[in-house]
Amino acid sequence: MRRARSTGLFGRALQVVGALALLGGAGVLALFLVGGHWLSRADVLEPADGIVVLGGDFSRALHAADLYAQGLAPVVWVSVTAPHPAAARLAELGIRLPEQADVYVAALRAKGVDAAAIRRFGAASVSTVEEAEELDAALAARGTTPVRLILVTTAYHAARARMIFRDHFPHTRVLVAPTPDDAPPGRWWTRRDSAANVLMETIKTLFYLGGGGFRSGQGLRPGQDARSNGSRPAAPPAVNPA
Repeated sequence: MRRARSTGLFGRALQVVGALALLGGAGVLALFLVGGHWLSRADVLEPADGIVVLGGDFSRALHAADLYAQGLAPVVWVSVTAPHPAAARLAELGIRLPEQADVYVAALRAKGVDAAAIRRFGAASVSTVEEAEELDAALAARGTTPVRLILVTTAYHAARARMIFRDHFPHTRVLVAPTPDDAPPGRWWTRRDSAANVLMETIKTLFYLGGGGFRSGQGLRPGQDARSNGSRPAAPPAVNPA
């Protein structure tokens, strides 16, 4: 009787392992088939209260300027991100790296965006979660709750950015406008750059869904879930972001 019971438990354990393996295989297959499209899906744009340019690739500022020129929003919000890790050491040699936000603003101005329409937010953001928090704080300081925002980022980052900003702005319609030239190909796994981007974004998305989120010089604050959209968080302490 005891041996039969042990055999039954072993059989059920094998069934569980088999089911998990099938689920894992299905997940991998789904990632290969639709991962690139899901990550880079764009929203149908509508006139908004502002265009938000997230830190990262300079093409984001160029795309934001095009959207501004189309009359989709009267204001462009530019994220101020942490300086390059080597910036301080280069400065000691008399070499100044321009801040990314300065390049963004210069690109916007060169493409015809009015200086009065450009607003900066944040101080040294290191993640999309922190950018959402910093924009929330900047809008709160102005006593503004936007009805609609257009979020500009690169195609690979679109899904996670949409998820994070919609969590942090539950009363605002957040529309994502990915840059048009970097969408992953259908067979994304056949190219080194697209494979790296899709896999990294998938990992970052799972990390966020698990409550993870980085901030300047620190990880997730104790007891705080990165997806929380309750009370606005206090500003992070001034630290070296390197």
